[in-house]
Amino acid sequence: MRVDFYLLESGVHEPLSLCARLCAKAFDDGLRPLVRVGDDNTARALDTLLWHVPAGRFLPHGLIGEAAAEQAPIRITTGDEHDLLIVNLSGRTVNGALPEGARILEIVAADDAARHAARERFRDYRRFGAELYTHKL
Repeated sequence: MRVDFYLLESGVHEPLSLCARLCAKAFDDGLRPLVRVGDDNTARALDTLLWHVPAGRFLPHGLIGEAAAEQAPIRITTGDEHDLLIVNLSGRTVNGALPEGARILEIVAADDAARHAARERFRDYRRFGAELYTHKL
């Protein structure tokens, strides 16, 4: 398992916008990202954003629990589902039985609370034996 932490610098990136860009890249590469968010409000906000970002594009997506989500290339969930590529905005460690070769993209906001929680997840993933990478944006 590979885990990439994207540490956002204040005022440079916004977590949902970065998520949309990462989803666009994954989609363009033929991957099917599963986006895990912490609550329904964030899920709806991301759902709306994916209609407009990146600019000039629509990224086909669905909210898990709705009929179209099962077939959608990009899925959004507030639950603990797993897949080969997970973009994690939930603030919770992704654990459990992950597919062989799974990759997790952790997006970390610039505030202190988000950084502290990310450090905890980093330690969790290290205990799981994951390959860990950090990207400062």
